[in-house]
Amino acid sequence: MSISKYINFLFIILLLTGCSKKDKNISPDVDEAIESSENGEKPSSFLETAEPFYPLKETVEDIQAQLNDLHARVIEYETRVSTPSFNTEVLKMIKVPQLNHEINLTNGTLIQGTIIQENMDQLIVQTQIGQLTIDKGNVEAIKEIAPASAKIDFDGDADEKIMAESRLYSGTVTNTGLHRADFVRIIYQLWGGETDLISSDSTFVEGSQVVYQSGVITDTALRPGETAEFFLEIKSPSDKKVQYITRDIHWDSYE
Repeated sequence: MSISKYINFLFIILLLTGCSKKDKNISPDVDEAIESSENGEKPSSFLETAEPFYPLKETVEDIQAQLNDLHARVIEYETRVSTPSFNTEVLKMIKVPQLNHEINLTNGTLIQGTIIQENMDQLIVQTQIGQLTIDKGNVEAIKEIAPASAKIDFDGDADEKIMAESRLYSGTVTNTGLHRADFVRIIYQLWGGETDLISSDSTFVEGSQVVYQSGVITDTALRPGETAEFFLEIKSPSDKKVQYITRDIHWDSYE
């Protein structure tokens, strides 16, 4: 063999050896995966070990909670829109005409209002819906209407129990008026003569509970048609002789 052929043969061997080593260095992961599978362990994939592209800040439970909160806000808004709110100060500025007369017409119609002008032929009546002009030929009768106010009356005589140094009174009162009575109070007075006042005392009735605009809450009110009881103990000294008794009812009226 000549020297040139020997050099060519040696070059081919070196070239093949370098290529085989290069293939082994290129695929180390394949060899490791094969060795892992031979040991019985499942090779992990890239998707299982890789980090997510973006952080997961909310879970399904968080999204459901947000939807529930949004639903509650929608219900609250719809309720606030559908329920009108009135300012009590504005309501006080709305003047309702006083109804002083009740007019019966020949056709059976009943008109309530206040006669503000009258002549030989016509009546001008102020009603809650405006002014009406009525021919007197169509009027059958005109009646005055009692004002819408409270009227408290005793329901007969009260029960009386005489003690050594006092007297006990119990009974009922009724609101026969057309308006609520507030802070209904019963007053009793014991007299020894025409001007000799022996004792005086008062008590509030046990009526309906009312919450006023000032925030005060009381159960001493009587609405129209309501009846309430009262109990009162008034001092009556044994050395004074009671000649007669007077009683009275006081109340206030608030809107």
